[in-house]
Formats: sequence, structure tokens, C-alpha cells
Amino acid sequence: MGYRIDKSEDGVDVTVVMSGSFTYRNHAVFENIITELQKMPKDGNLIFDMNQVAFVDSSILGVFSLIGEKASQPEKNIAVSLRGVNGGVRSAMLNAGFDKLFTLY
Repeated sequence: MGYRIDKSEDGVDVTVVMSGSFTYRNHAVFENIITELQKMPKDGNLIFDMNQVAFVDSSILGVFSLIGEKASQPEKNIAVSLRGVNGGVRSAMLNAGFDKLFTLY
């Protein structure tokens, strides 16, 4: 499990590059991501680059739901995209209906 957060100079675009497997044990990582989300200006873009993610468990799917909820608040209106989602991770996200909450590509 690894991640890094890349931000544009103006802070409008934040990309979270993730790799490996994410489970309940990695919950603290997402607390950092939520902190970054709260710092973002209104109408920003939060992109999760998940090309190298091999597995996510149901608790992490729940955290993504929470991120979507916080991003869609009127005072934020942040677009959330999940890029490079493939294999079993894509199947899990589609089964959870994430294609209706986020842009998956």
C-alpha cells in the first residue's frame, strides 16, 4: 500500500496516486486525503489514480462513499474521479454503484 498527494499550484486540482492493496488497516491514509479535500477550494477536482491498486475491501469502499459525500456538499462541489480502475477493483466499485457517484475511467 502506497500513496502520494499531488496538488496544482492553485490547489484546485488534487491527484491521489495509489498503489497496492487498501484495507481497513489503511484507514488513516484516507483521513489525510479527507483533510486535503477539506482544504480544497469550491469547484475543485479530486482525482484518484488507481491504476496500480490491486485490491480494496468493503471498508475502503465505505470511505470512498464518505469522500463523495463530503465532496458534493454545496460549499465544496468538488468533482471526484477514479482513474485507471481495473480488474477486481473496478468490479467492486461498479457493484457498489460508484459509477453513479464518481466518474470512473
